[in-house]
Amino acid sequence: MSVAAVEHHVGPWTVDDVLALPEDTHHRIELLGGALLLTPHPDVPHQRASLRVSLAGVSGS
Repeated sequence: MSVAAVEHHVGPWTVDDVLALPEDTHHRIELLGGALLLTPHPDVPHQRASLRVSLAGVSGS
């Protein structure tokens, strides 16, 4: 789930604004139409489920 980030009162976000942000290792940061979106990285159970689905697709072929 993505959420809108902190208020930005200088107009739409730019690539330079995003690059000036401090590093965030807990979120994927996306710039979409001038809006900054933060998406949390998947947690461990999600990663395990994703791996199982992926491996099931390989063995089922």
